[in-house]
Amino acid sequence: MATTKKAIQVKPTPKKISREEIEKRLTVALADLQTEIGEKKFKQRIKKAGKLLTHGGKKKDKENDKPTKAKATEPKPAVKKSVTVKKVAVSKKTAKA
Repeated sequence: MATTKKAIQVKPTPKKISREEIEKRLTVALADLQTEIGEKKFKQRIKKAGKLLTHGGKKKDKENDKPTKAKATEPKPAVKKSVTVKKVAVSKKTAKA
């Protein structure tokens, strides 16, 4: 008997789906630029832009989802700064007339 391997279909991650959607929208919006710089360079730059834009779309950790309680802290007493005034000796010159 011959054994055959079944192709496992992997669902794309939400991040990849959003990146592809961004790439499609950028391609439509910047169609004029594609003719100017060439198709290959355009595709590379759109792909890079899609990656950069979706970089911040990571899932939050469960620890970050919990609201943090504000710590009750007593206000610190204000520190008074003493201002010292330096006295400078002023020499008076007498005018000779």
